[in-house]
Amino acid sequence: MEVFAQRQHMNTMRRRKDVVSIQPTTKTVAIITVLSSNSTRSNYKTALDSIECYALQNNYAFMELNGKDYRSVCEQEDITFQRHCIVAEILKHNNFTWVLFVDSDIGVVNEKR
Repeated sequence: MEVFAQRQHMNTMRRRKDVVSIQPTTKTVAIITVLSSNSTRSNYKTALDSIECYALQNNYAFMELNGKDYRSVCEQEDITFQRHCIVAEILKHNNFTWVLFVDSDIGVVNEKR
């Protein structure tokens, strides 16, 4: 399945604006976040950077997706519903044991530091 992915991020992919295939990964845990169509990464940079760092440290897949890139697959107008459709599409093409689905404004904090 091909989808437009401005930033489908599996710890190694970088920002893209071309059509990419959803590539299955061998990672068993994924952290997924979906930005609304009118949002950009810069709106949530600190939180997203902390999640990405946490995923890298634990060898988890990190997928940062944008609703506008999935309009052809998930036609819901409200991001509240569209993001669940997007995650369902991702799950169809990957064999994750666990998925943590978080809002884009959630950060990872180590309070012991």
